Amino acid sequence: MLIPTRGVVAAELAIALVNNAEGHRVVVRTVNRESVDVAYNQLAAQALTVAGDTVLFPADCDPFVFWIDSDAFFLHGTLRLMLHALETNPTIDLLAGLFGPRAANQGATACVTSTTRTRIWLRT
Repeated sequence: MLIPTRGVVAAELAIALVNNAEGHRVVVRTVNRESVDVAYNQLAAQALTVAGDTVLFPADCDPFVFWIDSDAFFLHGTLRLMLHALETNPTIDLLAGLFGPRAANQGATACVTSTTRTRIWLRT
């Protein structure tokens, strides 16, 4: 998982990484306190380096890369669902989550519970 940060990983993401990785090998890389474009480029370079590390991954392995914001959260089953989609649909190169604007005390703008995984809510 590649995580651009402003210096810290939020508790929600730390909890998700600990509790919701479902036994998948998770190699976390962060870039702290850089502009978005610089952080993404540095993380992309790190991903290429890690993918070629035969200590972490067998030589014939092509690991998936997940970009996640430092203040994001994901439910148990999310990684399994994303991996299944990528493995069974080789024409898919990118899966992206739907995120809306941040606003204090507002309702969800994307799927946030296990019962709403197949629904997408858009606010206008």
